[in-house]
Amino acid sequence: MHSTVIQRVAAAIGILLLALLLPGCGHRAEAPPNIIVITLDTFRADRMQAYGGAGLAPTLDALAAKGTVFKHAVSAAGTTYPSHATMFTGLYPRQHAVRSNYSRLPDDIPTVAEQLKGAGYDSGAFVSFKGMVVHGNLGKGFDAVSDTEVGEQPFRHGKETARLALDWLDSRGPSENPVFLWYHNFDVHLPLRVTDYSREKLKEIPYEGPWSDGASIEEVTTIQSEILASETLQKAIGALYDGEVQLMDQAVKYFLDGLKERGILDNAVVVVVADHGEALGEHHWFGHGATLWETVIKVPLVVVDFRKPEHHVVDRTVGTVDLATTLLRLAGAEPLGGPGRSLVPALRGETLEPAEYVAEIEVRKEDDRPSWYDVDHLAIYYEGFKLERLFGKTALYDLTRDPDAANPMEPGNLNAETIAAYLEDRAVDYLANGRMANTAELDKTAVDQLRSLGYVQ
Repeated sequence: MHSTVIQRVAAAIGILLLALLLPGCGHRAEAPPNIIVITLDTFRADRMQAYGGAGLAPTLDALAAKGTVFKHAVSAAGTTYPSHATMFTGLYPRQHAVRSNYSRLPDDIPTVAEQLKGAGYDSGAFVSFKGMVVHGNLGKGFDAVSDTEVGEQPFRHGKETARLALDWLDSRGPSENPVFLWYHNFDVHLPLRVTDYSREKLKEIPYEGPWSDGASIEEVTTIQSEILASETLQKAIGALYDGEVQLMDQAVKYFLDGLKERGILDNAVVVVVADHGEALGEHHWFGHGATLWETVIKVPLVVVDFRKPEHHVVDRTVGTVDLATTLLRLAGAEPLGGPGRSLVPALRGETLEPAEYVAEIEVRKEDDRPSWYDVDHLAIYYEGFKLERLFGKTALYDLTRDPDAANPMEPGNLNAETIAAYLEDRAVDYLANGRMANTAELDKTAVDQLRSLGYVQ
């Protein structure tokens, strides 16, 4: 009798333990998510409501409302190739060797796509700036890429790129493999089309100049000094830019709707991030590239887990260098290493620890280095502080009080001097141990196409 009671108790305990363990086992056995990365070239954070915008991008705003919004995300560079290379390697430009749009990602640098391939993912890279995968080698590791040559037109509009990505999904046929899909949109980058929105805004300014029909690369790059001297011209460019923001948002909606129709979103994590922003006349600067202004380096970053959408707002400083580790953690794959960290805890509402982040200037060719340009110009971010190093001199900014980093902090504040000394040491260490650029061999056609996009003067 006594033995029977013990057996019954033991059995009950066993059943209880099994019940407790099963949810955990089920979670571990859960299928890895589809991972969708949407990169928005040249898109300013302040065009989204979550970052102070006025509703120009309703699709992005809806994503932000049900996902995790990183309020203080910084790019590793204000240039397309270096920034994207950082996202997909978890390394900074000096470490992955892509320091300009003339650079090519070395074959020996591992990428997220390669790592996910080993984890059983099918992967596709569909970009609107074709040179990224043709010349920059940023499609390394993907099963399918949108381009194997550039052709006559160096870029395509966002909806066309989305169509290519959706067609690839259809071409896969029945597959049990999860998907890693990179969709790149170039719509808000120059040249700028005129839209219904911008046409009305140009009338309100009022503006009736040559940009009433849009702005080409040549028109903008040849009269930059005039733009910076004219409030009217800056408003006109801003109107054209905002019109393209709407078209970009519509293309993203088309892409997401296509993913939903195909059942991809049911088990997906979607990341929306800009490679860099765009200066529209602030600080007497127009464009991006060889600058570290906040309008260029601060980027929107939103992550939505469609399996269990939760809205969180993260105030800690994070960086695009964190994306590689974050994506691999979400997939249950081994991280690549490097300075980036996982942001997955923040997606669960947990608090991140403070960390430093680097943003560095693009490398310009020797014959294209004006007096203000320093090839070692960089910034180190730490929480609400930004230290900028130019020609060996440093300036510290308190971004909580000066979000545009327009006015350096005055010396004499002991805490500020301590932070400045710490970040200066980090800057010096990074410059001493970074890896120099690996220049791609570009033919005349490729150079001409970069020039047409404003990357070569």
